[in-house]
Amino acid sequence: MKKLFYAILLAMLIVPIFVQKQMVEKADAVWPFTDEPGHGFDSGDVCGFVHSVAASYPSIAALTATVNFGVVADANQGCVDENGYFFSSSARESEAIYSRTVGGTTTAYTLDFDFNTASNVFVDPTTGEWSGAARITSSSTPAIPPAQRWVDFDWDCSDSCGLDPEDYHVYTDMTTGAVNGYAWSDYFNSYISFNGLTQELPERGITTRVQILANDTDYGPDDVDGSTAPLADGAEYWRVKVQFIDSLTGIALGSDDLDSLAITVEATSDSNVYLNQVENSGDAIEESYDNTHLGCSSGSYCVITEDDGSESFNTFVYSGSPTSQWIGGDTDTDASIESPADRDGCIWIYADQGTGSCDGSSSTKEEVFFDRQSDRNKYEIDYINIAPKFAGDRDVSMYTYDTGSEAYVEVTGAAGTWWQYYPGEDAADLSYRPRFQISKFVSVFDGEDHTAISENASTIQYLRTEGRMSTTSTAFLSYSGAVAKPSYRVYYQMDATSSASSVATNDQKLLIDTDVIPSAAMSADAEATKRTDSLTAMNSSYTNYKKSYALDYDQTETYLSTCGTIGYAPCTAGTNTLVDPTAELWICDDAPLTTMSAGQASCYYAEYLEHIDRHAAPESMLVIGAINSVIDADDVLEEVSDTEGTVLSVLGTTETINLRNKMYAQVLRYTLGQKASSGEYTDDSGSCAPSSDLVELMDGWLVFAEGDVTIDCFDGSDKTLVVLGGDVYINTDITNGRMGIIAFKRDGLGGNVYVDNEVTDLYANMFLDGSLFSYDGTAPTGTVPEWGSDEERLEELMHQLYLKGSLVSRNTVNGAGTVDGSYDLGDGTTTTDYEVAREYDLNMIRQYRQCHPIKDGAPDTTTREACNEGEKLSEYGQANGTNNSFILDYEPADGLPVFQVESGLFN
Repeated sequence: MKKLFYAILLAMLIVPIFVQKQMVEKADAVWPFTDEPGHGFDSGDVCGFVHSVAASYPSIAALTATVNFGVVADANQGCVDENGYFFSSSARESEAIYSRTVGGTTTAYTLDFDFNTASNVFVDPTTGEWSGAARITSSSTPAIPPAQRWVDFDWDCSDSCGLDPEDYHVYTDMTTGAVNGYAWSDYFNSYISFNGLTQELPERGITTRVQILANDTDYGPDDVDGSTAPLADGAEYWRVKVQFIDSLTGIALGSDDLDSLAITVEATSDSNVYLNQVENSGDAIEESYDNTHLGCSSGSYCVITEDDGSESFNTFVYSGSPTSQWIGGDTDTDASIESPADRDGCIWIYADQGTGSCDGSSSTKEEVFFDRQSDRNKYEIDYINIAPKFAGDRDVSMYTYDTGSEAYVEVTGAAGTWWQYYPGEDAADLSYRPRFQISKFVSVFDGEDHTAISENASTIQYLRTEGRMSTTSTAFLSYSGAVAKPSYRVYYQMDATSSASSVATNDQKLLIDTDVIPSAAMSADAEATKRTDSLTAMNSSYTNYKKSYALDYDQTETYLSTCGTIGYAPCTAGTNTLVDPTAELWICDDAPLTTMSAGQASCYYAEYLEHIDRHAAPESMLVIGAINSVIDADDVLEEVSDTEGTVLSVLGTTETINLRNKMYAQVLRYTLGQKASSGEYTDDSGSCAPSSDLVELMDGWLVFAEGDVTIDCFDGSDKTLVVLGGDVYINTDITNGRMGIIAFKRDGLGGNVYVDNEVTDLYANMFLDGSLFSYDGTAPTGTVPEWGSDEERLEELMHQLYLKGSLVSRNTVNGAGTVDGSYDLGDGTTTTDYEVAREYDLNMIRQYRQCHPIKDGAPDTTTREACNEGEKLSEYGQANGTNNSFILDYEPADGLPVFQVESGLFN
């Protein structure tokens, strides 16, 4: 029953902790043992020996009485298993020799600690107390009476002998293995000493629990919001809380159980929080054991007594500037960011930004935004190093506290010297909130608030800003030792001329191209477009901020003090009209906030306003008459009617191949014996003529080339250009006459026509083995054109294209319009690359757009008008009020050589 009781007790102690053991389980024991005293459980052992000889008791000169575990053969020496019971098996016992010497005569008795299951001696693994009874046996006579043949470890004579059993019972020190105390024997009518023995102890099971908590709360990294995350004041903190819990008892170890401990936090390689996020300078993060607020100023860890009385060991992570999660506009004061200050990579704001690659490699505006990605100011824990050394000589088996999360501990150092804790995904990102939180940043015009800026230079506008200051944290007050009154500087910024050398001087850019805080010394433009408002003595009695400034297009330094501010007259609208105006603000703190903890002020972006995007989506292509387009092996184009009811002519693949063969044969007959090469049409001599490398036949009515042909001019006379193995580059309008263009592939080369993006009108009939593309004037050498970004492509292809004639090509119609990630190409194949598919799509060959007019401060999407951004309509578009990006107006190829074939397709 005694053994059953302790088994139940052990189960009750183990249940509250769920652990995942990080050590290799012990194998079955191999006998006999050959352990040495004090070495604990060796690898493969199922129990630990009790060693040595106990001190004699009683202390009488004529009597020596000792318990000796060392004289028993290894196979039968007393041995305690990891559950606390003296071990035995069919091949062994757990025994010791009790020797009594009286008057020179020694009698040896055997103490059997595992006589039967019901009377096993038990050493409590949690307290070390011995219980139960060992059986005394002897070969001497007289026989020991059954009622007296026990050595009792549960004796209690406090009523009769006055001894306190707690002081005299046999105990094992569960740290060192030292055994001390006394058992009682009725047979000898005496106490038996166990003082001075050593028990080999099993590895101590210790569960390591790691938590990452915000300040003095129980909030983890995934629990906080913009009101509960630590303030970025260099004093509030995330604490890394480590506890070592006895896996058997569930009790946390305290400082006395440790000889030493080191806790270090390792961030991911891409973690970085700038102290000055306007200049991108300074490291805002500090990891330290010190915490003045909690009274920790030295040592290798900070000991905190938790609410349940247990001790924890802590280190801290501070930040002097906010992380990206919580910087921006909290417009509805719900502690979440609706308008983030950091952009997601490259956001297109300016129409004339340039053609940078948006990869951080150049100094054009998109590169500035590349550097302002939403995760640029983040702190993410990779792992936490934990290096404990526990008091005593007992070996330790480490476990990790497991709550079903992804967190885990790995053995990393030699013999478990270092352990690494890996937090789960949600527990890895540490966020810090700003001390000044923007609640409103708008452009005010037409009597309303707007989240974008009007492009109307005659409109009087205001920048209205509202914000909330956090009260000075108690952690900072503990740090500063005084009631601090933090102050802030709020910067307002409009567009200014860029100082970047790669940008034209007349292009208007944001001031942050210079990557420094604006100052009067930088340039007149910088000072004229920057607003600075200093907020001083901000404390708990003054936590709200509200200000308005005039937003004009010709601001000068004289306006800074009064013009446009609350209570003063508005500024007069100026004449310096900016393209796509943008406004922005950022915050800097003055002493004593981060200047005390980080050595310099913290600056961070708070909010920005983009210009109003009035652009409507480009209209799909318009077909007037007929289109002939080979798309794949099937007739993809259905019968479609245009606005006048004319049915489109659809050309199937088989018929196209037959027609192509006929046309090719016709070309060979006309050019038999001719040798040509690549060439061009130029007007260098004052008249547009083909270069000498091109062969003119039929009095110039047919021109033959083998290789690429560039057309920089057109003389207005009808002709057919036949190109073998080359591409055609059209850099001028073709009007007042007609050109037939036939481009055949040869040896896999050529067959394409590239039309310069400035070209708006083409009177041409085309038969192409390849496709029709728009390009920016840089020859793409037989491949699809490439653009720096989607926005750049919109700008480059802003002009309408009108083709009066016919087109047989390997383009698609709406091939890039699918949304399933698979796009059609003109050769019958598909691609997952949208940027390739759109170049083949006739619906996207140009991107002429109209704009919505501004009504009540917002785009009126019910109507459209010209954007007046330099976009051009074709002659047809102007005459007919047609705004489609690409217009194909069918007209047969009457009279053009080679096109006169039997099918009558072009007649």
